[in-house]
Amino acid sequence: MQLIFFTFLIFNSFAWAQFYPTPNTYFINGCRVFNSYTQPIEQFPGERCLFRDNGDFISSNQTSIKYYTKENEIKWEITNPFFHHQMNWSTDKQHILAMGSDLIKRKNETKRVDLFLIIDLNGKILKQLSAEKILSEDGAEDINFPLGSFVNLPVKYEITHFNSFYEIPILKNISHPDFLKNSKYILNSVGQGIFLLDKNLERVHYKAKIKSSLGHAVHDAQVTSKGSIIFFNNLSSDLKNKRSLHSTVEELFLPSNKVTTLFKAEPQGVFYSKHCGGVQVLTDDLFFFSHHFSGAFFYSRSQKDVLFSDYNMFKDGDRLLPSQQIKIENLADFFDSRKKR
Repeated sequence: MQLIFFTFLIFNSFAWAQFYPTPNTYFINGCRVFNSYTQPIEQFPGERCLFRDNGDFISSNQTSIKYYTKENEIKWEITNPFFHHQMNWSTDKQHILAMGSDLIKRKNETKRVDLFLIIDLNGKILKQLSAEKILSEDGAEDINFPLGSFVNLPVKYEITHFNSFYEIPILKNISHPDFLKNSKYILNSVGQGIFLLDKNLERVHYKAKIKSSLGHAVHDAQVTSKGSIIFFNNLSSDLKNKRSLHSTVEELFLPSNKVTTLFKAEPQGVFYSKHCGGVQVLTDDLFFFSHHFSGAFFYSRSQKDVLFSDYNMFKDGDRLLPSQQIKIENLADFFDSRKKR
């Protein structure tokens, strides 16, 4: 499907109220919270935040994850050389999924590799997995990306660059391949592919590299409740015009591995994000996506139309750092609990 962009769309309060009438809807960009009219309302400490209904919240920066009570007291802290990209809830919101780093030797040179952690609400690390193990089992080669200037580590290169880590949701009662039924988590890397792993983070059940993406430049890959994988394709390929840099939102269907484009712009280049990008399924018809150049979009599949687009949540800089995308969440109970403290 294609949309013609004559200019960036402006927030339409009538469309928002008509198609997603939730007064307790909030936008979260890292630890900054915006109301349903995209007005900033609160900045919490840290770079990435998760919010609990009881008023507590979990905050991470580059070197630590902290649990804050609703009285803003620190309950526990976990440290790591470099936390990055995302911090997500498990599906039951009882565990924290974090992306950290490990430093390993490669031919007498120290390099960064991704580390995946599952943490309980008491700060105990229940499981952890080094991406080095994924590479050794899969046979994938090191990517040897130079570290960005914003990464404060005593190394020059990283051998993996993962950017999303989710638990797979409860699937709808339809037929699914065994590798999906037996998988519990989905991890995505730039260059090395999408991986589905078991509940113990020990075995890779499935791997895919998106052929429609140049170098598998993909962000925010997630399994939907119907068993497909939705993702933000940063460098979407164009066989007719390979020099046209543009991005798309796409869906991978299993087990056929067929990829369908859910959203793209015309002309293609007006929707392009080289480094960041996120997508969130709201209903069977509605999804939300964002990136750091064009803003945040609320989209209806059935109407094939953007219901609103807004750039207000990006005005403080030209890049999303420290977060890579904006997400929507109902934070009514969280804020109510903090008022009662």
